[in-house]
Amino acid sequence: MILILIGRVVEGAGVGCSSFSCPLYASEIAPTNLRGMLSGFMQMTVVIGLFGANVVNLLLQSHKWGWRLSNGIILIAPITIIVGIFFCPETPRWLFQNKGRKAAEESLKRIRKTDNVTAELDAIADTVKEMGNEMPIKEFFTTKKVLERLGIGIGVHVLSQTTGINPIFVYGGIIYQSVLGNGILSLLILSGTVLLCTIPALFLFDRLGRRNLLMFGGIAM
Repeated sequence: MILILIGRVVEGAGVGCSSFSCPLYASEIAPTNLRGMLSGFMQMTVVIGLFGANVVNLLLQSHKWGWRLSNGIILIAPITIIVGIFFCPETPRWLFQNKGRKAAEESLKRIRKTDNVTAELDAIADTVKEMGNEMPIKEFFTTKKVLERLGIGIGVHVLSQTTGINPIFVYGGIIYQSVLGNGILSLLILSGTVLLCTIPALFLFDRLGRRNLLMFGGIAM
């Protein structure tokens, strides 16, 4: 049990880092017209993973090594990421800030597969220039307008967690088994529903706007 708990802590640290870095990386390399969809695509990968895990669990539920195989199979994903990340270019925006325009230009050409990146590079330069006038961290908590935005951002994340979706996915198998008799199948249906509902959101990010989708999601929940 101690080993499992330690594993959960390590896994949680990895999930926390990737939950922050993956959307940020996607937003900094994505074309403007696809930025919303690609920034939110991490949620799509999460629900695909949940659905896939439940399919595997359903297939292995009667196997004597079922839980061991389930935990072994999931190693495929992080190993793939570890190998693949070395082939991913650094984001042009970060390179512009830390290594200059030339390094950013080379990265952008590699990502876009074209040498015609002057306009986009100029836009990145303007953004970096504006960031040069960032306010001190303490002003996030002392400036009223900024504090309001900070409160909204934190509130959205806190409230999304208090909907209880994580306990449902973690303990849902036990709950559904006591009520419906087949917890794994019930979780498979639940994760499949979440997967189907996530697909439209990816294509509506840029068409309807983030705020409208957020309002709809809040009302629906």
